[in-house]
Amino acid sequence: MNTRFRNGITALLNSSGMLDVCVALAQKHSKRSLTVLMYHRVITKPDPFFDGILLQQFDQQMRYIAEHWHPVSEQQVLDFYYDSKPLPEGAVFVTFDDGTEDTYSLALPVLEKYGIPGIVFVCQEACQFDGLLWTDELALLLKHSNLSVLDIAIGGEQYRFSLANEADKVEALWAIKSILKQLDNAERLGCLSEISRQLGELSADQRTGYMLTAEQMQRLQQGRVSVAAHTRSHPIMSQIDADVARYEVESSRDYLSDLGFVQQSFCYPNGRSQDFTQETKTIVRNAGYKLAYSTIEGVNNENTDPFELRRLHVSGLSLPAFKSCLLRSLIKRGLK
Repeated sequence: MNTRFRNGITALLNSSGMLDVCVALAQKHSKRSLTVLMYHRVITKPDPFFDGILLQQFDQQMRYIAEHWHPVSEQQVLDFYYDSKPLPEGAVFVTFDDGTEDTYSLALPVLEKYGIPGIVFVCQEACQFDGLLWTDELALLLKHSNLSVLDIAIGGEQYRFSLANEADKVEALWAIKSILKQLDNAERLGCLSEISRQLGELSADQRTGYMLTAEQMQRLQQGRVSVAAHTRSHPIMSQIDADVARYEVESSRDYLSDLGFVQQSFCYPNGRSQDFTQETKTIVRNAGYKLAYSTIEGVNNENTDPFELRRLHVSGLSLPAFKSCLLRSLIKRGLK
């Protein structure tokens, strides 16, 4: 269907109130389902170098699910899969990936305003050492660079990227991220080092304050936002060997456990079906986790593998589009 036409129909259904009626009907016919929402950053103004949902949009989405859905906690999800305790009709779980500081400063006040629990999956190294995720480091290097061209060899191929203006830098960012995600961790870090050498090291001020501190994590937990692991250094799990994967999972588990956070849920970096394997799931299970979240699109039910839970990427959606996304996902789940 043409996107403009679909958006027009969605706006019409929303303004007439029919979209809310359709969602309510879908919820009644999708009992024992769990919708999991996936967020990364919450931002106060658009930044082409960093994906995120605007604070105003996030507030609108949370108000909507507080009024028309039933937000659930990590414990309720665990009880559903391991003790067969039913979820409320229209169950929805709010998740955040990576552990950026805005989860505390921007998202938490909204969640507390509407009484919504959630979970944040944090990357150990970036949080523990007040550093950066490699994707954020790349974004900042390009954003602050004064070079007009970047020439670099990646994976045996030679690339040239124009950095003449902001649009060129953003295009280069998405292209380089896509390429680097295909590399193993050591090669990716080597490329980042070379990019940093060419573009100029980030200053201490540019590198700090992006990630959650231990104190902020404690405050999140007090606000009913669980704190869980997203590996140590955010590698693509299918591209590292079993020993390294085990270290990534267990190190992040131990780091958060030592801070007092009970570890029962895990989140795969990148999270597509090709980004983790059956061996990865076994490693996560053997580390003591009971649930693991992917980025595979969809709604869950009691038959979903608890180590391959589906989520919906809803950042950047207007409220009508958000409602429509949830409705379509419920319908698809009901047809299976």
